[in-house]
Amino acid sequence: MEPGSEIGGPWFIRNYVFLEVAHRYGDELLLWDGWGAMTGPGPAEPADLELADDVAALLVAADEGDEAALYQRYLADSRLHPGPKRSPGCRRWVSRRCGWS
Repeated sequence: MEPGSEIGGPWFIRNYVFLEVAHRYGDELLLWDGWGAMTGPGPAEPADLELADDVAALLVAADEGDEAALYQRYLADSRLHPGPKRSPGCRRWVSRRCGWS
């Protein structure tokens, strides 16, 4: 991002962690889609920060071959995948999925 842009920083990176895990399991997403623990610029709730740290660690472990824990967390935690909720800053529904039938 351009220096000084409001699109960047800790909130952007935190949201990208959630985008990455949802995309990994077939959710069709755009960079401005939002749901669950995702936020806009500004501070996040401590629970959301902890979730982002946990999921980031699980993503690293999955990249190293241990996919099971990340997948189980994805299935169990509704904050990690979009559902029929509006995304912040976008006036459309975020409920698309892609994958093989």
